[in-house]
Amino acid sequence: MGRFWYNVSLSVICWRKGYRMSNRLHGCIVLAFLAAAPLAAGAADVKMAEPMDFPHAGLRVALPEGFELQPLTEPFDVVRAVLMEDDQETRGVTISALPISEGQTAAGFADAMIEELGKNLAVRKLEVRKKTKMKVAGIEGSAAVINYTWRGVDSTAARVHFVRQVDETKLRICYVVTVEAVASKADTLVPTLDEVARAMEMLPFRSPSALRIEALGKPVKNYKLGYSLRLPVGWFSVNAGSGMLFGQTDYLLGGETTPIARLKVALVEGNAGGEQCAKEAMAEAQKLAAE
Repeated sequence: MGRFWYNVSLSVICWRKGYRMSNRLHGCIVLAFLAAAPLAAGAADVKMAEPMDFPHAGLRVALPEGFELQPLTEPFDVVRAVLMEDDQETRGVTISALPISEGQTAAGFADAMIEELGKNLAVRKLEVRKKTKMKVAGIEGSAAVINYTWRGVDSTAARVHFVRQVDETKLRICYVVTVEAVASKADTLVPTLDEVARAMEMLPFRSPSALRIEALGKPVKNYKLGYSLRLPVGWFSVNAGSGMLFGQTDYLLGGETTPIARLKVALVEGNAGGEQCAKEAMAEAQKLAAE
């Protein structure tokens, strides 16, 4: 029977005195919801849970009661939560924060998202139905409703974009909030979006390296490699060869991942023990640092 060793390494990009970001920042927020049914205002009563702070992304967020946080799988994901009913995901909320380039506007970013959606081979009959103005967090934004077919299923999406200028940090961040539901729950989309938007607050950005770990999220499981790992809430993980990378995005460093940790799984031959595995791991870490 084969023996495996698991190596976890952690690295942090330090903030150096005199560091300056090369790009000036302002940001845009995108609120979107999708459903396999035409968009319609519903009368569903949405009760919200207590707000949660994500200062690394400059956000305070409240989710509907009953929604459970899920592991994040993208570096710029901030929140992913779902509501389970009869062992099925019936509704979901995802919040992402994406650095954008200087000069990019909310309207330009929205057009780029539509263009990218249109390139998806699973999308057909893409149509922008209407545009209107909408306020989110006290800021007036531009909203749009689009129709398209996703792998044969008629779908509707509504999005609102608005710009947040963060003068003291020069950040340009586009937040994306998505509320999804199965067709039978489509009447909950509008009130859920409204309450999530109403509860959102902007916070000062803070470096993840300066934040305490307050809670751990659901386990990230890899049955192929035989491990289960609980990460801090707000951290993401991505598969990386024979292991994974995990950490949190530092927007004050322009979107770098720091801290970042690596988990590597390798087959151990012979009678090699923990000390030998540790030496090999240190040698590999030194090699990577020298590159």
